[in-house]
Amino acid sequence: MKKEIRDGLLLRSLSEGVASDAQNLGQFYVDVFTDEGADDGEIFLPWMDDFLGGNHPTVSLDDIWVVVDPSQNDRIVSALLLIPQTWRYDHIEMKVGRVEIVATHTDYRRRGLIRELMTVAHERSASLGHIMQGITGIGHYYRRFGYAMAINLGSDAQLPIAMIPKLKPDQMTKYTLRLAVTSDIPNLVAWEAYEQRDGGLTLKRDASDWEFDINYRHPNSPPTPSIYIIVDSDGHDVGFVTFKLDKYYQAIYLWQYIVGDQSSYYDTFDDVLRAIKMIADDFYATLPEDKYPRMIYFENGISSAVKTMIHKTDGRINHDRVYAWYVRVDDLPALIKHLAPVLEKRLEGSGMNRFTGELNIGLFDLNRIQIVFEAGKIKDVLIVEITKVSSDTAFPYHTFLNILFGHRDWRELTHILPEVYANRKADMLLTALFPKMRTFLGSGVG
Repeated sequence: MKKEIRDGLLLRSLSEGVASDAQNLGQFYVDVFTDEGADDGEIFLPWMDDFLGGNHPTVSLDDIWVVVDPSQNDRIVSALLLIPQTWRYDHIEMKVGRVEIVATHTDYRRRGLIRELMTVAHERSASLGHIMQGITGIGHYYRRFGYAMAINLGSDAQLPIAMIPKLKPDQMTKYTLRLAVTSDIPNLVAWEAYEQRDGGLTLKRDASDWEFDINYRHPNSPPTPSIYIIVDSDGHDVGFVTFKLDKYYQAIYLWQYIVGDQSSYYDTFDDVLRAIKMIADDFYATLPEDKYPRMIYFENGISSAVKTMIHKTDGRINHDRVYAWYVRVDDLPALIKHLAPVLEKRLEGSGMNRFTGELNIGLFDLNRIQIVFEAGKIKDVLIVEITKVSSDTAFPYHTFLNILFGHRDWRELTHILPEVYANRKADMLLTALFPKMRTFLGSGVG
């Protein structure tokens, strides 16, 4: 698509085939983020290679847009891209558009360029059948485009590297790590599915996603994971870890640590961490001592068993501030209908078992969401006009999404939003339908 916008600027996708757009996009991001004070702006060159190299499993040139200034030799002045993904809500799959790497050159800001780009990204996302969009980024900024911060994002726990238990003189290593290869992909898919068997909000990856991570990502791209297989002393593969080592930050980011049904977190924990430390020792060997990481950060969504092991190894579990994903849902009734099998299952055996009636959710605008139940089944989800009859529960500023995605319960929201309320019926239904959820939606970007 190609569109002329204000001040003679042009918005177009990379699929228009203008060679300079693809050639200049990486350097555009380097320049913008370096001007913003980023010490690692050069990462955007290999990062763009990931998306433009032709091997990405979901992103095409139709999913990357730039705004150019024809008066400046088609200089790129603003850009973003869309990453099609599949998320799981418990065991229901949802097609999602992840909007990322949003930037505008300093000289072209406050002209509405991001709004123009977001509009085409949302339209493209809808055309691909995405039921919602998500983005990680600047605090508060994306609310102006209909997004709400409603899903946990960031580190769940930290462990000082100095606290990793050392191997005792009479102790033998039971588990080691080896780099993952293409033949490991079926096991990686199976282990991830095993970890997600208890539900939660998770990213679904198939074999093509793992193949891209193992074989095609640029080694210096920030989302490039180190993927290692956990191997027991008999040579059996029992799980995997993915983590990130880089030269800019004094930390190791452990994104995934998953053990299948042939071992346990208790049995593997110490050896896995010792092996990661050995890999880090080699990686940072040529750097000054002050660049060596001091901490392992464990990504949101790690197993509760791993959290227990961290806590009992003098690590810290984050109970306070964790950042959040922004999410945008254009058709909330459609999403609730899509998730109905999970919601109906949660209702079974609860205090609202076989409920018949309506749940009216006010959104503090002219409408409310009405969920119609019959004998515990969701018969319909409607948008109805507000009448003199009060809603059963109400949430301002898209905060119902925090409830829907298991980020908060309604009482927690009342601490800062006193207008949030729930009558007796709503309290019982919200508690049964929307428990807090463990979340893992991927590491890095795309």
